[in-house]
Amino acid sequence: MGEKNQKRTGRTLEGKACLYLETGSEGSTWAFEEHSDKVENKDSSIYDKLHFLKNGDYLEIFHPETNEEIWSGYVDLEERTTIDENILGFRVHSKPLNAKEEEWIKYFVQEYPARLTQKEKKE
Repeated sequence: MGEKNQKRTGRTLEGKACLYLETGSEGSTWAFEEHSDKVENKDSSIYDKLHFLKNGDYLEIFHPETNEEIWSGYVDLEERTTIDENILGFRVHSKPLNAKEEEWIKYFVQEYPARLTQKEKKE
């Protein structure tokens, strides 16, 4: 509950939770795809809207039909020690420490709507 009431700083983005998989990466990475009204130009790519989750980011996930918040909290990931570890058959490079893995994988595979407040970068 304290997390919800803490002041969050950083850029807030609307979009969806997703798993990012690139050939040769030996697994997936927790990610967020930004919905954007920006006009795309010839130099833009999908990567411009893709944000890999980092510890300290604040993530809110919403039910796709009711838009009710079903999970929220600061991202807290721990790198896996072996690629043989998986969540429901998905190889993911890190595991969430403050969420049930089986629920999280569903949110990301099914690309649930989400809001990401990125951890403020220290200069």
